[in-house]
Amino acid sequence: MLRTMHFAASLSLFGIAAFRVFILGPACRGIDIGAMPLQAAGVGRPLACAARISLGLWLVSLLLWLLVEAVSMSGQTVADCVRHGTFVTVLTRTQFGHNCELRLVFGALAMACLVGDARRPLGNRAGASALLLIFSAVMLVSLAWVGHAGAMSGRPARIHLAADGAHLLAAGAWLGGLVPLALFYRRHAGTAWLSAAQSATRRFSTLGLICVGAVIVSGIVNACFTVGTVALLAESDYGRLVLAKIALLAVMVGIAAMNRLILMPRLCAPPPGPLSGDVGPTIRRLRRNTLIEAAVGMLVLVVVGLLGITPPGQSFPY
Repeated sequence: MLRTMHFAASLSLFGIAAFRVFILGPACRGIDIGAMPLQAAGVGRPLACAARISLGLWLVSLLLWLLVEAVSMSGQTVADCVRHGTFVTVLTRTQFGHNCELRLVFGALAMACLVGDARRPLGNRAGASALLLIFSAVMLVSLAWVGHAGAMSGRPARIHLAADGAHLLAAGAWLGGLVPLALFYRRHAGTAWLSAAQSATRRFSTLGLICVGAVIVSGIVNACFTVGTVALLAESDYGRLVLAKIALLAVMVGIAAMNRLILMPRLCAPPPGPLSGDVGPTIRRLRRNTLIEAAVGMLVLVVVGLLGITPPGQSFPY
C-alpha cells in the first residue's frame, strides 16, 4: 500500500507539472477572461493545491516506507526503530536509504518551488512550472532503482533502468495528467475557454499517443528482463500480475481512443455560438471519461505496487 501511495503521489506531481508546461500554458497563452489570465480562472489554483497535496502524500509515504524497511531489515519493532534511530542507519548506509536521500533533496527543491510559485503573480509562473517539472522528473525516475532493475548490475542493469525510467516518465505524463485535465474541464463557459479547451484537448491527445507508445515499448523491454517468455506470463504470479496490468492499460487505451476519435472531433468542430449544440454534453462526457480513465489508472498502480514485491518470473541470464 505504501509503495502504491508513493508511486501515485510521484506520478501525480510529475503529471501536474507536465500538464502545466506542455498543455495548460500553451493552450491558455494569449487568451484572457476580462483582466484575469485564463490559467488563473478556476484552473491554476486547483492545480497548485493538487500539487501540494501530492507532495505531502509523497513525503508521508516515503518516510513511512523508510520506517517499514528499517523494521524489515533490523527485525525490531517500530518503536525500537524510532527510539534507537535505526531508520537513520538505513537512510545513510543502504542503497535504498541513499535513494531516499536523493528523493528527499529533490522533494525539498520541489517544495521550495511550490512555495515560490504561490508568491508569484498567476500569469508569471512558467519558470517555476519548468523547475517543478525537472525536480519531479528526478523524483519519479529514481523509483526505478528501488524496483527489480535496481537489483541487477552491469550492462543489462543499465538497459533495464533506462527502460524503467522511460516507463515511469511516460506513465507519469499520461496518468498524472488525467486529473489536471478533468479539473480543466470543470470550467466550461465562454468562447475564450472553448478555444483553450480545444487546444488543450488536442495537445493532451498527442501527448497521450506518445506516452502510450513509450509505455508499450519500455514495458516490452522490462518484460524481457522480468518475465522472459510469453509462456511464463501465465505460469508465474509475476506474469499473471503483468497480464492484469496489460488488461487494465488496454481499458485505458480504449477510453482514450474514444475521446480522441469520437469526442475530440465534436469539441474541435462545434456549431456556431459558445458551448452550443453538442459541445456542453461533449465536455461533460470528456470529463467523465477522463475521471474513469484516472480511476482505472489507480488500479494499474495497485498492480505495480504488487509487482514490486513479487519475485520476477525469471532471473535474466548475464
